[in-house]
Amino acid sequence: MRSKIHLIFGSFALALALTSTTASAKTVEFSYAQSELSTTIGAEQVLERISILAKDICGQEFDRFSPRHQMKIQRCTREVTQEIVEQISHVNLDVALKLDSKVSRAQRDYI
Repeated sequence: MRSKIHLIFGSFALALALTSTTASAKTVEFSYAQSELSTTIGAEQVLERISILAKDICGQEFDRFSPRHQMKIQRCTREVTQEIVEQISHVNLDVALKLDSKVSRAQRDYI
């Protein structure tokens, strides 16, 4: 059985992440199986799908901006991903996000 969460991103929800005062309300549905979250590998796969969704949401919001706003898109993606993970609220997903953040930080430090 698949669980679904409905995410409503609008002026209030995206204002902090997007720093955009013209954001219009959008509803996005994300579905996952509870069994996917029962393992670390499954949680990592769900997190990857969440990250892709977040990047799509933020990319659509910033499509009117030039490529120099890449940092805003990255920040938005991190914040929207965090918001979705908090809404799902599962320990394996939280762990996957923390591990992903550490890897990302290590990659930035290496560059």
